[in-house]
This record gives sequence, structure tokens and C-alpha cells, in this order.
Amino acid sequence: MKRIIMLVMVILAISTLSLACTKTQRINLEIACDQFSQNTRFTSKCEAKIGDRINITLCSNRTTAFQWRYKTTVENVIKETEHSFQEPKDDVLGAADKEAWTFEAVGIGTTEIQMEYTGPWEDEEKVEWIYTVTVTVEEDESQSTEAGQ
Repeated sequence: MKRIIMLVMVILAISTLSLACTKTQRINLEIACDQFSQNTRFTSKCEAKIGDRINITLCSNRTTAFQWRYKTTVENVIKETEHSFQEPKDDVLGAADKEAWTFEAVGIGTTEIQMEYTGPWEDEEKVEWIYTVTVTVEEDESQSTEAGQ
């Protein structure tokens, strides 16, 4: 019985240590609807390690013709892993909701996520809001140190 308890404790200790070595960070960036009413352009910067997740939540309204579009300036630094709409808390028809994206840091480097909230305006596209995030992904030095040991 003592051997089984000891074995379970060793397995738990190893599991805890491996989780500590692979800890990822969640970076949350959000701009609320009332902030967009005061300003139409926003910028942010963030630093991440490979495996970290960057959550971006922006004001949106699916009842209009406007929608968010984004592009990145450098490939293979981040990748989109999730995209969703969050329903408005009010039951008011046409109320603004939120749109959310999750990106994973997958490669070392710097890229910009250039997001534009655009919609049709007569014969052209009209850009209503712009949000630009500069993401710098660096090597996780704790993992490279462990690998060298």
C-alpha cells in the first residue's frame, strides 16, 4: 500500500513540474463600444512567448452591414485559433454585441494585426473603426535553458 501511495505522489509531482514548464499566458485586449464612440483608431502592443494566446474582443454589430476584417503583416508568427460572436446583454433589437478572436503565438518575430470595421457606403467600402495590434513573439528562455541542460 505504501508503494502505491508513493508511486501516486511521484506521478503527481512529475505532472505538476511538467505543467509548470509549459505554462502559457493569455493576453486579453478589449475595446468596448463606448470607447469607439470617442475615438475611431486604436493601437496596442504586446509581447508573447510561443504557445501564448492573444484574445482580442471588439465592439461589433451583426445587424448592420459592417464587419471586422483583419490581416497580418508577417506570416507564421501568430495564427487564429478561434473566432466568435458574443450576444448583447440587452434584448434590444439592433444592440451592439462583441466579436472575439483568439490567436496563438507560433513563431518568433513581430507582426501587426490590422483590423478594420468596414461596411458598404454607396459605391465603395467605408472604414468605420481601425484597431492595430503589434505582436512581438520571443523565444521562451526558460524552455531553451531547460533544453540545454
